[in-house]
Amino acid sequence: TPSIIDVSAEAFGTVIGVALWRVMRTRVDPAVALLGEQLARTPGLDRLTLLYVAGLSGLWLAPFDFTLRPSELAEKYEGLRLLWPFSQSPYAATTAELLRMAAAVIPVGMAGVVVEKWWRGRASVSGGVLAAICWIVALTCAQIFVASRTTDSTVVIAALPGLTAGAVASGLRSSPRKTQGPDRRRSGL
Repeated sequence: TPSIIDVSAEAFGTVIGVALWRVMRTRVDPAVALLGEQLARTPGLDRLTLLYVAGLSGLWLAPFDFTLRPSELAEKYEGLRLLWPFSQSPYAATTAELLRMAAAVIPVGMAGVVVEKWWRGRASVSGGVLAAICWIVALTCAQIFVASRTTDSTVVIAALPGLTAGAVASGLRSSPRKTQGPDRRRSGL
């Protein structure tokens, strides 16, 4: 239901956004340009993986009915839709859902290695796993503010095997291949 308070808050938010943009654009524009250059140099499969992660992130936060109202967040918690790991609730993820989540986040682990490669200049499985875990934790924290979604933090724990498998697969794919046999230049042959 529209109200003058909503319109005022949205107008105030717009003014703050424009002011922040004016102050931050000299830092944001080069970062966006660098990101565009990185994406242009990224191989097709890695770009597809990043696109998958963007889509999964959108699904994670859909229907985007964010709220900051303490009463709505308290209602979500009291209604057993804001859950600590392994909490009992009729809305808690089932074992099958947790297994599907572990499989669905494999590309997130792969994307973590891509981001690690961008950041450090080399593919690192451990760095990729860490980046992927941070992304899943950030999405889960953001999901707390989606009023109509149940936020079950058990999903983060269930995602760990999938994130790790994706990072390992991507790390193996990115690692340089060793040549077979002795190096003829060193042996003098």
